[in-house]
Amino acid sequence: MVVYSWAQLTALAVIPKISGLSSIVGSAWIVFEVVKDPTKLKKTYHRLVFMMSACNFFVSFAKAYSTWPVPATKENENVNGAIGNVSDCTIQGFFVQLGNTIVPMYNIALSIYFLLVIKYNYSNKRTRDIEWMMHAACFGTAFALSIVGLVPGLDLYNYDQFGGGSEVMWCSMSSYPSGCLSSYENNGVTTCERGNNAALYELGLFYAPLWSMILLSAIIMIQLYRFVQQQEHRTPKWTTARLQRTKNTLHQATFFICAFYITWICTSINRLLEFGNVQFFALVLGHAVLSPSQGFMNFFVYMRPTILKYMKKKLAQKKRRDQRQPDLRSSLRDSLKTKHATALRENSLHNNISSSITNANRKRRLIRFAIENESSSSFKSVRSVDSATLEAVEHGIGMKKENNFGSSEFTAEVAKKRQETGVDATSAKVTKSLYSGFFNS
Repeated sequence: MVVYSWAQLTALAVIPKISGLSSIVGSAWIVFEVVKDPTKLKKTYHRLVFMMSACNFFVSFAKAYSTWPVPATKENENVNGAIGNVSDCTIQGFFVQLGNTIVPMYNIALSIYFLLVIKYNYSNKRTRDIEWMMHAACFGTAFALSIVGLVPGLDLYNYDQFGGGSEVMWCSMSSYPSGCLSSYENNGVTTCERGNNAALYELGLFYAPLWSMILLSAIIMIQLYRFVQQQEHRTPKWTTARLQRTKNTLHQATFFICAFYITWICTSINRLLEFGNVQFFALVLGHAVLSPSQGFMNFFVYMRPTILKYMKKKLAQKKRRDQRQPDLRSSLRDSLKTKHATALRENSLHNNISSSITNANRKRRLIRFAIENESSSSFKSVRSVDSATLEAVEHGIGMKKENNFGSSEFTAEVAKKRQETGVDATSAKVTKSLYSGFFNS
């Protein structure tokens, strides 16, 4: 018998509602994904997952009710949310037991399906021929193990706030009232009103089948992995593509089994420790979190191929973009180089023009000075002065002395001299434009 604090009882009552709701959503999503695609309903794999998820939906619903169906008696006044009665508790216990049996049975059915497809190369038609036996075995076994708890005189489905496992989270196989002694504990005399020897029935009707299915699934997975490893050394017989498809199928089977194991790991360890009267609240808490969550985990396993396909598509698109980007970057670099070269040329031309304008302005000032002072010696200091311009300046000085000099005469004289010395007409026009307008007659 375990005594929990009010906070612990509250946590064990609230957490299954959250984890159970997540499992309800995950299971419903899987059912929707299968139903919306008619091609999936034609395949054994999807039908098995559909049935497992549908059963998971109902058992998650029963567990999400948590302590609500617990009889609202004075004994249970410390139980958070206890608003039910004996009938409510019995119904919840039955569906919890049914779901806890049928869902693991479908996990085994899936494992057998993967074994037939991978190792024995069964087609969809051959698996469909034996599929009805899988469904019959799952439902038949689960109902047989669950109906026992409804037999009058046994009344196994109760709530026990001093229980060490699921019986403290929701109605399940337990004795009533809480803390009563079963006949196997009390020399054949029981103090229980309902559920005498419930712990033994729970061990035989739930844990023994559960642990048997865990062991059987492990054996199947070992066979599958050994078979695939053998085939890896026979690539001439098996094509690489076929081997890859087999590995993908094996990985999917592994993830389903992992979800199955994770669901029941805390429950199993906690129950085994109870045989030695050892208990950790962390394991009970893990039971409350994981036991109602298998539908949530199955959702990610079932959607895994779709998610991987989507990610592969996105990676391929990114790879194509990355392959195009170097060309774009190269084009951008070339464009920037061209623009830079153009800018350098324009800058150089601007500097040349500025320099030319500066030199021309200097020449104009010197020409003005030379003519006004009637001396050509100052003009000779200008670098790159052509002889035609110098002769024109000297001629301008002479004209200035005769008071017969003006800007038009000077520029015309410069142009004339430059043409006489072999300078082209364009240069003459440039010279004319440079020196016109600076002198008044």
